[in-house]
Amino acid sequence: MPALKTLMLTRIGNPLKKISEVAFNSSSLTTLQMSLNSFHFDRTSSSRVFEYCPDIEHLDLSHNILPRNLSLFKAILRPLSNLRKLILENCGITVIPEMLFTPFKKIWSLGLSRNKIFYWENLFVNVTSLTMLDLSVNSISVINQTSFPPEVLFSLKKLNLGSNPLSCTCEQLWFLNWTKYHLNKVVNFANYKCNHPIDMDGLLLSNYHPTVENCTPWSPVNTIIIGVAGSGAFIVLIIVLIVRCQSNIKNYIYLFRVTYNKRRGYLILDNDENFEYNAFVVYCEADRDWVHTKFIQRVENEEGLKLCIHHRDFEIGQPIIGNINKFVEKSRKVVVIMSNDFAKSEWCQWEVDVVQEKRRRIGRDVFLLVMLKKIDSKHMTSHLRALLASGHHIKYSNGVGEDLFWRAVVEGLKNL
Repeated sequence: MPALKTLMLTRIGNPLKKISEVAFNSSSLTTLQMSLNSFHFDRTSSSRVFEYCPDIEHLDLSHNILPRNLSLFKAILRPLSNLRKLILENCGITVIPEMLFTPFKKIWSLGLSRNKIFYWENLFVNVTSLTMLDLSVNSISVINQTSFPPEVLFSLKKLNLGSNPLSCTCEQLWFLNWTKYHLNKVVNFANYKCNHPIDMDGLLLSNYHPTVENCTPWSPVNTIIIGVAGSGAFIVLIIVLIVRCQSNIKNYIYLFRVTYNKRRGYLILDNDENFEYNAFVVYCEADRDWVHTKFIQRVENEEGLKLCIHHRDFEIGQPIIGNINKFVEKSRKVVVIMSNDFAKSEWCQWEVDVVQEKRRRIGRDVFLLVMLKKIDSKHMTSHLRALLASGHHIKYSNGVGEDLFWRAVVEGLKNL
């Protein structure tokens, strides 16, 4: 029947027990009426019942049993992309698959009456062509803001929720407020009744008037929660600030100690005739670029201090340990540029040991410790821990706080 458009198969089979996979192999069929057949779609072995009639526009499957298997439910209807009107009344539906109707871009009428539907999620996403929706005689208790997308509520002209066990509770507040502006869209709203709580059973929904104030009562618990949350947020903010400004805080502490020592009688040494260099600098090869382009530039060229740099100042041909001993004696202080690469270098560790021995012989604290880059715990040796424990160190900070770092370096080199 190549020209068949409408097919009525109501009350057949008593009940209908089987539908062949290619029973509806018709490219011309647009209307299929299959109500009152008690056919168990949940027992069919195939989801391809409607695969060969993709042009159906009106489909009525009322009084048949649709599958509880959500994947099968969705697969049976998936080929019907041209659906405009779908009736699934009294089909034993409890749960509907998410986005079941989204592929039906032309659908304007949905009949889901007389089922056991009580909840759905993301069911009407992008179903913007829908104008008629019948959800009467189900198990729906609450309609809230997530029940329907705004674009679907805008396109709807008739919404039937009659004979559902609606709740007269604050959860219904959104729906009641929506009906004030769209009452013309709700079918027979005047007859909607409350089913629970028990003391409101039988009350007309239109006579239930909750307010935002009544539904959001203030309690001491709220005060406690807000107080605790506020205190927690403040503590977190303080911790974040401390973590982010950790290097600046350390540098401020260092400057405070320098100032404090000056007040207690430690004076700036204006006469450095006994020392050829203001400081002997210990660093690793990996940090050489920073030392030469940043540290020397700032300390020597801008501040006028003189540094002993082994790459530049050591005497060629002399033993390393001899050079170190000689130039440490010529330097008023020792600057140690520490980093993860520094911690991994055995040579740097040895050089620090030599310098520390020299410091012990001099009998005074001559170290200025600079943390250029954070040292991983696995590379932190006992010698480095002892060095760090012997006095405060300053941390290099690029960007915000960099001026404070250089100020701490200069103050540390100029003062004892």
